[in-house]
Amino acid sequence: LTGIHGDIILMFSDGISSLEDDVIVKDEHQRIWRNQSENVTSIIDNLHLWLIENCNEVSKSKLDSFLETELVQLKEAKKLEDDASIGLIITEDVLTYYKETYVA
Repeated sequence: LTGIHGDIILMFSDGISSLEDDVIVKDEHQRIWRNQSENVTSIIDNLHLWLIENCNEVSKSKLDSFLETELVQLKEAKKLEDDASIGLIITEDVLTYYKETYVA
C-alpha cells in the first residue's frame, strides 16, 4: 500500500469482470491499450461520489449498503455475467484525503 493519499483495494468476483477478458489489447494500428471493465469503472466512479458525500460517516454497514446498491444496479442493467461479489478495503488516509478535500 503506497498511495500518497491512501489506498483503496477493490476485490470482485468474475461476475463483474472476468480474467478471461483481455486486459491489454492492440488495435488495428498496433497501439496497445488497457481494457478497463465498464463495471469496474462504474463502481469506482460511484465510490468516489459516495465518498464525497459520506466521508465523515463511513462505516462497515454503510459501505456494505453502497456495495449492495452497486450490485443491484448492475444486475438491473443486465451487466453482470454471473453471480457477483464485491469487497473493499479503504485506508484511513483515503478518508482523511476526502475530508480535507471535499468537506467545507
